[in-house]
Formats: sequence, C-alpha cells, structure tokens
Amino acid sequence: MNIKLVKQNKNTENKINRQAKIYLKEITGKKSITLHFLNKFTEVLKSKTKFLWVYNNKEIVGFVSMYFNKKPINSCYIKDFFIKKKYRRKLLGTYVFKKLLFICKKRKIKKIKIDILKSNKKIEKFWLSIGFRKKKKSYYYEIKNDCY
Repeated sequence: MNIKLVKQNKNTENKINRQAKIYLKEITGKKSITLHFLNKFTEVLKSKTKFLWVYNNKEIVGFVSMYFNKKPINSCYIKDFFIKKKYRRKLLGTYVFKKLLFICKKRKIKKIKIDILKSNKKIEKFWLSIGFRKKKKSYYYEIKNDCY
C-alpha cells in the first residue's frame, strides 16, 4: 500500500465530478444522481475546504475535504472523508487519518471534529476506534500538547 494525499488543482473538475457521483450514490443508496444535486455538492467541496485526493499507488481511492478554524481554538473540521467501498476494512482509512493528523500537528491544531450521519453505525465505530469521542451530535479528537 502506497498512500498519498494530493491537493486538488484547477484541472481536476472531471475527477471531482466522477468521485462525487460514486460518493453520493453510496451515501444515498440511489443508482443515479441528478446533475443539479451533483453540481451543488461539488460547489460545496470546492468552496472553503482544503480538498485532498487519496491515492493508492496511482489510483484514486477516495478523497477528504476539511477546513481549519483559528477561533475559538485552532481546530480542524473534516467535512467529507470518503474511501471507495472496495478499499474499506483494509486499514486504509486509519492510515489516511494518520496523514491528516500529521498535517494538523504541523498547523498546531488542538481539536479535530467530524459529524456523522446518525444512521451510519459502521462509520461511527471506525471513528471511535481511532480515538474520537462523541459529544452530543459531533465527534472530537483531542490532539495532546506533547505531540508537537
């Protein structure tokens, strides 16, 4: 496994649309996605988030979008974290999170937050297994000061 996180560039519009279709089909359970819904989703992805492709060797196996807040504390919000179905349950998600954690530590981030659909118990189990804690409707990962 050779996992890399690669920043989105201006020439990746078609890639974003293809991967977003796969993602939206999986989370909605629908066989097709309307162009309007796809465009709305990709606009959100490209807006204020840092968008990273997840590569295994030379194949795109997922993506991550997140943004950083300075106030009230240095924190990171993971907006989307997607690994294609055939690559799940192979520790790839854990490895990608460790790479994101490294990015956060370099930025002196103190807390990482993610929201999870209430009905998605498998993904909830994943995030809890890597150290996130549930607080009301959100999940948090505290980065200890001795990690810097």
